[in-house]
Amino acid sequence: MRKPSSRVVRSAVGLVLIAAAAGIMLAGGRESGQEYLVFESDLTVGDVVTTEDLGVVRILTSGDLVANLVPAGELGSLAGSRVMEPQTRGEPVLRSSLGPVPAASGYTVVVPRTSFSGDLTPGDLVDVLASGEGHPAEIVAVGAVVSHVEVTTDPDDGEPSLLVAVDAPRDVLLDIEDASSKAGLRLLRSTAGGPA
Repeated sequence: MRKPSSRVVRSAVGLVLIAAAAGIMLAGGRESGQEYLVFESDLTVGDVVTTEDLGVVRILTSGDLVANLVPAGELGSLAGSRVMEPQTRGEPVLRSSLGPVPAASGYTVVVPRTSFSGDLTPGDLVDVLASGEGHPAEIVAVGAVVSHVEVTTDPDDGEPSLLVAVDAPRDVLLDIEDASSKAGLRLLRSTAGGPA
């Protein structure tokens, strides 16, 4: 059976939450049901979530419809995580809505604009490749999360460059920093599922 997309699941759950807000599903009174998280703000891919971006809704239902919802008790643990797909205020928070909380503040990579095909946006996953004279090409990070992208100018040759901040586990960031002292860095669009 084909698995419904997260957008379809959010829409279905959203109807449940609307009904709950109207009191239709709270037949047992306001003390019944379970509390789940919803987005209180419109967010785009790559945004960092704060507790102010999340709200709580109590609904009286069970089963598959709420299996992917995030309980209200996890609100504090989600602060600092990153949005993986666009969210609208009032939509339920699904397990797939947010990426892992970065383990460090990140590392900034400056690469020639021509070295990366296509556009980079916050939330994209990239692999970091180190290569240069006397240094064999080596992948030093897989699935790093792009947190910031800025088009700038290389101070040495005046050519357009990309200033890209990436998040990854601390040991991976240290590998990137070490590699950058020995070789040039390039970014490749990753097929990985997340920081590793």
